[in-house]
Amino acid sequence: HRLEQAFEQQRSFVSHASHELRTPLAALKSEIQLGLRHPLPPEASRQVLETLHSDTDRLISLTNSLLFLARALENMGQMPLREVRMEEAIALAQEELLSACPGYRVEIAYEHLPESDTQTLVAGNEDLLKRVLLNLFDNACKYSPDRTARVAIGGDDAVCRVSVRDAGIGISPDDLARIFEPFYRATNATGFAGFGVGLSICQRIMELHRGRLLVESTLGQGSCFTIELPHL
Repeated sequence: HRLEQAFEQQRSFVSHASHELRTPLAALKSEIQLGLRHPLPPEASRQVLETLHSDTDRLISLTNSLLFLARALENMGQMPLREVRMEEAIALAQEELLSACPGYRVEIAYEHLPESDTQTLVAGNEDLLKRVLLNLFDNACKYSPDRTARVAIGGDDAVCRVSVRDAGIGISPDDLARIFEPFYRATNATGFAGFGVGLSICQRIMELHRGRLLVESTLGQGSCFTIELPHL
């Protein structure tokens, strides 16, 4: 049963990946054919080049996401883990996001002050954990009218907990069951940029760290994604 399930997941992944790659490639080909068919005035030529540039960026972004997901799957359980201070990973993710998207906001607060300096110290890969946080921050800002991600750092005797809350479009119960599938996008998210790969990558990274990625959401009111990692 597990083998059959794995093969089915692989078939689904390849099918969706092929579809997502075909769309920008087809757009690239049509624009190139348009440019080759007959001479274009400078303004039209510039418009064709801008479209080619946009489609190429989309293709590069998708390819990088696919490569990252494949490597995360391949290296599960084999990657060395080191001490990571979650506040530092959060600050790095915040800085990278705001540098790329100055109109976004990331508000950070403690649920309560840690009782010891180990409550926010976890065993992990800082780059991968930053990737999870960056994706969650970006989603929260992207889907919220106020472009704000509200981050809360907390935990208990066993885990360090980071919650990312937004006041955005929310996710329906039907979609919630599938949002971690590669390439799956919620029905109300199709008007936003994205490929449906980010949350799947986040989940794989959390599995690699023996952690959990939880979600609570109300359609039309917002979502809260929470990562839990065993602390040192």
